[in-house]
Amino acid sequence: SVVDQIVGRATAVDGVRLVASLQDADADALRELAQKAVGKLDGDPGAAVVLGTGRGGKALIVAACSPRLVERGVTAPLLLEDAAEQIGGGAGGKPILGFAGGPKADAVEEAVQGIPARLAELLRDH
Repeated sequence: SVVDQIVGRATAVDGVRLVASLQDADADALRELAQKAVGKLDGDPGAAVVLGTGRGGKALIVAACSPRLVERGVTAPLLLEDAAEQIGGGAGGKPILGFAGGPKADAVEEAVQGIPARLAELLRDH
């Protein structure tokens, strides 16, 4: 399934399992995929799944953070702050599920590639 493919892309950032990749899907599908994948990845240090798309000429990035990661001070909107700036928008949402949207669809790939460094920074600070 698509969720298993996403889970298979996980890397570790200071022990936290992270997926940060592009996915050609609409907002509802991205949200559902991110939440299902983070559920499969969650473990003691925590997990995060960040999926981005430039579909329709607009940038959208969705982040799902496991409750364990949120306990450590890393929320989905915080994780997306830098990426949101890169795509010309803002980040919001709940601690376990956040969104960033903006007009710069061509900047999505670079914004998503910056997520591992942002996660490492947040883990250092909390």
